[in-house]
Amino acid sequence: MTWLKSSDTSGMNPRVLAPLAWQRGPDDDLDGWDLRLPAIAGLAWLCATYSAAQETDYVVPDATVALYGGPQWQHLARWVERAGIWTRVDGGWLLADDSEHLFHIRLKAEIAWERQRKNDNGNPILTVPVRLRDGDACRYCGRIVNWDARTGGLAGTYDHRHPGQAARGPDDLVVCCNQCNGRRGQDPQPNRWHT
Repeated sequence: MTWLKSSDTSGMNPRVLAPLAWQRGPDDDLDGWDLRLPAIAGLAWLCATYSAAQETDYVVPDATVALYGGPQWQHLARWVERAGIWTRVDGGWLLADDSEHLFHIRLKAEIAWERQRKNDNGNPILTVPVRLRDGDACRYCGRIVNWDARTGGLAGTYDHRHPGQAARGPDDLVVCCNQCNGRRGQDPQPNRWHT
């Protein structure tokens, strides 16, 4: 699923507030100079929602900026760039990836991997042989998993032995508890986990 995560404090981010300190320049003849802060923030967030929905990995094409920015979109786009919220790329703009303080967009590869993992975990051609081989014990810690639980450390799941790669057969999956799966997924060296 695509989504845009925005920090609760993003409205106080120095990039968002920067336009308030700007001196009006000779090119700043836009009507509504006093509305520069909401204009910049509004354009940036509209474009961020576009990028999240379209899975463009933080890139927003000029046509989308023009759609959201109206007749003065080029001037507004330069303001957003001046604030440091995005930078110019070929044919569009690259939003700043500041997941802690501004916003975070899930990358196309993350979403594709999540879909692949879900497909593999729901494929009985893969999972039935894995359950017959492994039983109900986590292959890492040996604890019995609970297949009826959706959450919790002992909830049963399947772990991909080769993170980020689709399962080609039952040998690429193992029965795993949520706790071990989460720990292995956050381990910078997941291959050191032995069954």
